[in-house]
Amino acid sequence: EFKLAEEFVKKYEPYLEENLRESCKHFNLARIHFERGNYKESLRELLKVDFAQDPFYSLNSKVLLLKNYYELQESDAFDSLCSSFKEFIRKNKIVSNEHKVYSLNFVKTIKKMYQSSPSRLKRLHKEIQQNYQIVEKGWLLEKSQV
Repeated sequence: EFKLAEEFVKKYEPYLEENLRESCKHFNLARIHFERGNYKESLRELLKVDFAQDPFYSLNSKVLLLKNYYELQESDAFDSLCSSFKEFIRKNKIVSNEHKVYSLNFVKTIKKMYQSSPSRLKRLHKEIQQNYQIVEKGWLLEKSQV
């Protein structure tokens, strides 16, 4: 399944707009590595994404970065990105208010989950289930399952 995804990225990369081609390729390879559990390799691919090219690549890349830091238990990087990501979302004039709400809810939730006790994770799991305005809800539910 992942091999097919990698082949798809490589096969259709030449058909993308030239200014987005590299960022798209590296972002999607980062997602594939993340799903495989290769978090450090995912981070290496994300370093090659040009955040300035497209605000949605920037937003989605930061979400993926947070997920990687969460999985790797990289506390300093995780905390720093949570703070800077919230500011980025709030100050961004291109992203819709709806996307801002979904993304801010993700940051708030993943921050609560980080190093939470099992009983707190159980409560958070219920909160996530009831929240319809959050990105990566499936992943958050999986990680909050005790």
